[in-house]
Amino acid sequence: MAFENDTQDTISKNEDDNKDTVVEDILEKLKKQRIKRRRLTIASIVAIFALILVKALTSGVIHIKWLEDHQNKKREIAITEAKDIYDLLPYIENGKKKSKEYLSKKYANEIIRIDDKVGYIDEQLNVKIPVIYDEIEIARVNNLGEEKEELFYKIKGSEGIGLLDSETNVVFEPKYMQIEVIENDRYLVGEIDDATDETILKIVNNNKEIICESNIGDGYCDGCYVFGDDHVIKIRCREGKDIYTGILNMNLEPVIPAKYDDIKLCVYQFRSAYEYYEVIKDNQYANFDINGNQTGFFSDIEE
Repeated sequence: MAFENDTQDTISKNEDDNKDTVVEDILEKLKKQRIKRRRLTIASIVAIFALILVKALTSGVIHIKWLEDHQNKKREIAITEAKDIYDLLPYIENGKKKSKEYLSKKYANEIIRIDDKVGYIDEQLNVKIPVIYDEIEIARVNNLGEEKEELFYKIKGSEGIGLLDSETNVVFEPKYMQIEVIENDRYLVGEIDDATDETILKIVNNNKEIICESNIGDGYCDGCYVFGDDHVIKIRCREGKDIYTGILNMNLEPVIPAKYDDIKLCVYQFRSAYEYYEVIKDNQYANFDINGNQTGFFSDIEE
């Protein structure tokens, strides 16, 4: 009987121990879960905070970039719409005030550059051509038989070269590869043929009517010159790695074909107008007359 009681007590004790162990396991699991939840909560808070911080920084950078773009645009508009040199003072001369005498001496009748754009200031210090072009070149042209000069402005923009008259009226929009003023009613324009990628030269009048045109291949105009009673056009054309020079008349027909190293327009002594050509090839030269006829043998160029 005593043995049975002892056995029963042992069983009861083991059951109590098992219960205690189970409770401890449950409590331990709950503790671990609480710790895990706490870690997850902290991680979530950190992640949310980081996200907010990144968003704030990104918004700040975007805002700063917006402010910079806004300021640059405001500056660009102010420069583009300037009426005179005084409107441009904040962007030149370190923004310092200057006397009219100083400004006239430095900027009157001059091309002005601000950042990477150029414009033109007239004698009264007004902005004659706005500061919006990449380049401006002043061209002075004499009509045949006239002493009076005609003034033109070649303008270069992102799309090409254009032309303004003396009053800055647009003669040609800036979209051509090349423009030369022959006279105030004849112009030479160069364009690239989209299909062949070759140069097309055209002579046009004030109404943009084409008088004549010619394909000169991979070439360009190297200038228009008064020669005899009319003008001639000097061209340079590429063949492989070599560049050759030729002469065209006002019908864009070859006077001297483009197969020479260089061609110089020359005058006889005590004369003022060009009257013959000195043609150079392989370090030798020969003279050609006004019609492009060779008048002598090629001779070595004297050093």
